[in-house]
Amino acid sequence: MVLFIFSQIIMNIQEISKQTGISKDMIRFYEKKGLIHPTRHENNYRSYTVHDIHLLILIKQYNSLGIPLSSIQSLLLDQDYQNTTKEFSKQIEQLKLDAEWAYARYKNAKDLLNIINTYKSPNNYDTGIRKDLYYLNNQNIAEKSITYVNSGIARAVYHISQDTLQQSSYPTDTGLLFTENHPNDNYTYQHIPEHMFYRTIVEVPSNQIISMTKLQELIQEMHTRGYQECGDIFIYQTLVTGNACETDIICVEFVVKQIK
Repeated sequence: MVLFIFSQIIMNIQEISKQTGISKDMIRFYEKKGLIHPTRHENNYRSYTVHDIHLLILIKQYNSLGIPLSSIQSLLLDQDYQNTTKEFSKQIEQLKLDAEWAYARYKNAKDLLNIINTYKSPNNYDTGIRKDLYYLNNQNIAEKSITYVNSGIARAVYHISQDTLQQSSYPTDTGLLFTENHPNDNYTYQHIPEHMFYRTIVEVPSNQIISMTKLQELIQEMHTRGYQECGDIFIYQTLVTGNACETDIICVEFVVKQIK
């Protein structure tokens, strides 16, 4: 792409399309919208100048940042800087949110890869430090939970609070776990501050949650490795095995502290 040409070169639509990387149909669309004004000749032939190159690139750049063509028109044709400034400010906030969601997906993907590697390793557990977590109970958010999970920014989990571990059974508590940041919405999130985690990979029959007996066995095994539970527990699906999917591979994650 040639961005700066100082000689006055005249080009046809095919040449300017090649120079800018913008399709001929889009160039014609911009002309229809009154954003560019090529010279028209006989037989409807159009010619374009270096100025048109720079103008097309600018229009495409603004539009790729999410600025609507109507605002670009206002800026180029009416010199409406106030309206364009508002649109840029609005779009910057959206781009910031998009970046946060993209980073959350990145962190989530890295974490899931670590879990898969743990399953394939000789040890079936790993530990580390997590920054702030946010837990959102599924109650009254059914319409949003699928969006958050499908977008890759949240993990569907079964939540067990530490104060229920001494009971004969734990209450059903499902929701979403955000490992990096949570969306800017009006829901009430449970904040889990930065902490050490211990997690282990367990195989369970499909459609069954881990039993309290098995959970206590995992806790005792964790103790022998020098870790003590000191917070909530999150259980989430990791893999399935076999064509019939008779076994689920789940990850049980504890908030812990070291005891030796």
